[in-house]
Amino acid sequence: MYIRFVTQRRDTRARAEVGFFEPAAALEARCRRAGDPWQVREIGRELRWFAANLAVPDRFTVQAPRRRGARNGVCWFRDSAPEHVSRARYVAFLLGEVGIAVEELRSKRPGTILWSDRHQIVALPGRDHPRVFP
Repeated sequence: MYIRFVTQRRDTRARAEVGFFEPAAALEARCRRAGDPWQVREIGRELRWFAANLAVPDRFTVQAPRRRGARNGVCWFRDSAPEHVSRARYVAFLLGEVGIAVEELRSKRPGTILWSDRHQIVALPGRDHPRVFP
């Protein structure tokens, strides 16, 4: 089973919802300059943990057939990485506390796997890719 945390923003190149890392990092950077609610301090702490304990995939993109350009894959946690998933749930909660909706997706078929390690995968979403937000 694979687990993904998504926001309402869409990644048009992936044809899927954006995960929580990008909005969390942007919020943390913005609030660091404008004041620091406790939720943002916690988000920053968790992002630093992920930076130290989660590899940055070296493959996100695949060239699509003629005229369609490149397609981006999306990241999923493996359910066999419970600490990573638990911390991701905490970041999702914190983002919700400051008004950024994050939902959890689960799938046994996340799409074509482009990259993987023991904590996560990058998969190219297929037509049946689960979606939360319309």
